[in-house]
Amino acid sequence: RMSREEFERQFGAGGFSEFFETIFGDQFGRQYRTGGPHRRFRVRGADVQAEMTLGLSDALAGGKRRFELRGRRACDACGGIGFVSGEHVCPTCVGVGSTPTVRTIELTIPERAYDGMVVRLKGLGEAGAEGAAVGDLLVTLRIVSDAVFRIVPDGVEADVPVAPWEAVFGADVQVE
Repeated sequence: RMSREEFERQFGAGGFSEFFETIFGDQFGRQYRTGGPHRRFRVRGADVQAEMTLGLSDALAGGKRRFELRGRRACDACGGIGFVSGEHVCPTCVGVGSTPTVRTIELTIPERAYDGMVVRLKGLGEAGAEGAAVGDLLVTLRIVSDAVFRIVPDGVEADVPVAPWEAVFGADVQVE
């Protein structure tokens, strides 16, 4: 093990940063000394997960659906610190540093949607650190029986009205 003094004697008074600066150039040394993160190492925002329950009729019809996503965001009053004027608890967030928020999300139901399908909405997750990329919103679809269709172990069932003579003599009946 090498002491700090031995290291500085071998590699110079600047120590660790100057050692790497001589190997990798001035750019590394400047980034290291300022404490600023290198642009490749910025932390991407976290992905957020949510579930959306759809009736089978809605899943088959497709289209767009809106839902609300509840979460938290940094308090505007204290900047996410939880204190104002250095020592007083922020009255807006009560010292937590974040406040509840509700976002309305519009989701396009994909063709052939199925129970458990995960739909990725890019850029709707948490914000990244220091300008890094925003995370994604991952919506898991939960498809359930509804007034028209029932999900059964073997597939799907639906009640179809037929006239008595159609039941006796047979008929072609159109089903969604």
